[in-house]
Amino acid sequence: MQTEMVRYRQLENWFATPFGRYVAVAEADFFARKLAVAAGETALQIGWPQWPLLQHAAAIRHKVYQHHQPQADVCAQPMALPWPENSFDVVVLPHGLEVAAYAPQWLAELQRVLMPHGRLLLTGLNPAGYWRLNGRNLCRDLDLHSVGTVRSWLAQAGLSLQEGSFMAYGWPWMRRPKAPVSAIEYMGNRWWPHQAAVYGLVAGKEVLSVRPDAKLTKQLLELKDLQLVGASPCSKHWGK
Repeated sequence: MQTEMVRYRQLENWFATPFGRYVAVAEADFFARKLAVAAGETALQIGWPQWPLLQHAAAIRHKVYQHHQPQADVCAQPMALPWPENSFDVVVLPHGLEVAAYAPQWLAELQRVLMPHGRLLLTGLNPAGYWRLNGRNLCRDLDLHSVGTVRSWLAQAGLSLQEGSFMAYGWPWMRRPKAPVSAIEYMGNRWWPHQAAVYGLVAGKEVLSVRPDAKLTKQLLELKDLQLVGASPCSKHWGK
């Protein structure tokens, strides 16, 4: 847990830099667009209480912020989920996997607290992006994961990838980068998408459904006498 907190503080320091703030603007836009169309009753944001992302989920009534600092609604370690199964319709996870010591197990926990058909929204630094040219120390200290790796972990946890996008194509050595410029984002998405600074993913909780066979149901309904073979009153077996 100590390692995870150290990583979290290092990531906070990086986002306080000019380029980090530029990336944060791009991520905020991603979360705002996805949460604006989110449905359900409950939503959870894990970490980064200084980014009140759930404010964009206008249709969701109950919003909870969990963090290891007191300003959150629930003060708990980001990797500890003190929630019962099927608690939230939406879980927002900005840069959680980079700091987690056991990312695949954590995704399984996130799947547990999601309601059936619930959605997980997450972002992560792209290990192939050219932001690394000005962030070598951060690359060394964090545990970065490619989109392919995260997608495989999501599948193992019972979460299906529904949407994904790359964002923030500005030059990492810019002294005062502006907010994401549409022209730069367009060119990056078109010609060098895998060099973006960050990616955003939307995954859903898979739920197996059983549908009765219409033909078999009709045949059963037409039967006049149904008998259960080998059935006996439960009281005969009680206490044996």
